[in-house]
Amino acid sequence: MLHVLKIWPQYFPAVADGRKPFEIRWNDRNFKAGDTAILREFVPCPSCLGKGCSDCLALPDKGTYTGRALHRNITVVSDFAQSQEFVVLGLSPYGIDEAKPSDQP
Repeated sequence: MLHVLKIWPQYFPAVADGRKPFEIRWNDRNFKAGDTAILREFVPCPSCLGKGCSDCLALPDKGTYTGRALHRNITVVSDFAQSQEFVVLGLSPYGIDEAKPSDQP
């Protein structure tokens, strides 16, 4: 299964270079080992962090995408020591070129 997910700019570089080979996510998609994730860098509305406010009502998805994305395999899904309904996704590079139109968001 393919999952297209948002990732904030402060986390993108660490996932891209392998320092952060995991994501903690709400398990609203029934993630499974063997699934594929596309992590699209996303800048949320600075006023509300994408929760919805008068500043971001005109923005699609309550923020903007930078155009950068990472393709990752989900290698493991664990709920160990997580809040209810959250999981840790173990990630490994998918083995294809990553979309990086620029080095800066």
